[in-house]
Amino acid sequence: MPKDQKATSSKKKAKRTPSAQVKVKRTSNSIHISYSDPRHVLPHLMNLVSEFTPKHLTPDPALVEKDVLGTDAAKEIVSGCANSQCWTCTLGDLKLDSVLFQGCVFTGVQAKGYFIERDKIPASQDTQLYTVVMAIQGAERK
Repeated sequence: MPKDQKATSSKKKAKRTPSAQVKVKRTSNSIHISYSDPRHVLPHLMNLVSEFTPKHLTPDPALVEKDVLGTDAAKEIVSGCANSQCWTCTLGDLKLDSVLFQGCVFTGVQAKGYFIERDKIPASQDTQLYTVVMAIQGAERK
């Protein structure tokens, strides 16, 4: 395949992925985010918060009462059940069965020693994966 034909194919693939629709530029004093669709920004913001929080914020021991699942474990469970890390994709986009997906997430939360009511796990065909992460990250230790 000629070089310019190969480059064109790569560009077409890049446009289909959510990460290609959001650019995050970091400097020593700022973070600049450019995007084509605001729905695609939230997963990047979640990653930035996960990186920023432990380095710059200290939890108040008086306020820290509950042991919860957390964002990283929630992302691991959801991505495993969906077999995808496309956080803005819906269950419908990924052709997932809502009941099976919800059951998988429920079992994954329990396997890590936490509890959430099954009906608190969003699982409609228009549910985006990041929404499920946000719903389960506060699951409390059994």
